[in-house]
Amino acid sequence: MNNCISYSPRASLAIVGINVQQMGIWDMIGQQVNIAQKTVKHTPVQKLQDAFINIMAGGQGIVEVNQRVKPDASLSAAFGRQACADQSGISPTFMGSRKTTYPTISQITLPTIIASMLSYS
Repeated sequence: MNNCISYSPRASLAIVGINVQQMGIWDMIGQQVNIAQKTVKHTPVQKLQDAFINIMAGGQGIVEVNQRVKPDASLSAAFGRQACADQSGISPTFMGSRKTTYPTISQITLPTIIASMLSYS
């Protein structure tokens, strides 16, 4: 994250993003989730991360990513993202993962994530 001052209407989420990044939650998810999709600019896990940031920012659907997350570079940076994927690239990730990876995604257990959070110091 750059050491510059910038404005974000969702600045309070920055601390959540920094903590999630430091705990390695997305690294853990990336190891457990395998979505067969070609990567042009953003990996499938990065697209899931952008969707997660959108949800945390109050988004009701993927369609809001371009209005809530994409223009807020500071928020993306707090979650360890250099840029946000376009909503048109995020949607196919979810649609393509329904048939092939839902069992894999469902195997990411809350206790595993909680254990990771508790062991973080």
